[in-house]
Amino acid sequence: MSADVPHDDRDDEPRPWERAGAVRRDCVSHRGALLDGLAQAAVALFVVPPIALILGAWVVVETGRDLRRMEAGRMDPAGEQHTRQARVTALAAMGMGAFLLAGLGALYLANLLGLLP
Repeated sequence: MSADVPHDDRDDEPRPWERAGAVRRDCVSHRGALLDGLAQAAVALFVVPPIALILGAWVVVETGRDLRRMEAGRMDPAGEQHTRQARVTALAAMGMGAFLLAGLGALYLANLLGLLP
């Protein structure tokens, strides 16, 4: 370094958020409990398949985003368990809604074809 350029001592300061297992204090708070609640609502609403499918799909997308943010250290990892549980519950809601929708579609088609008494 030349004598003209001032040395910035802040480069030498420790950064506790870069330690293994540390979380930055300015990261986004997790939404695990919220997403888990919405996934449970999708399960409860599986009797209305479009709602279960749309809400479940939205929760699956959002949990994927949140898990990637947690892995990157941009979101509080304290809600990882809730977020993973929300993803599983939302997938179950989508499966139940799709199964019911397929069953209703089969009944409708059987009725149209005159296969039902």
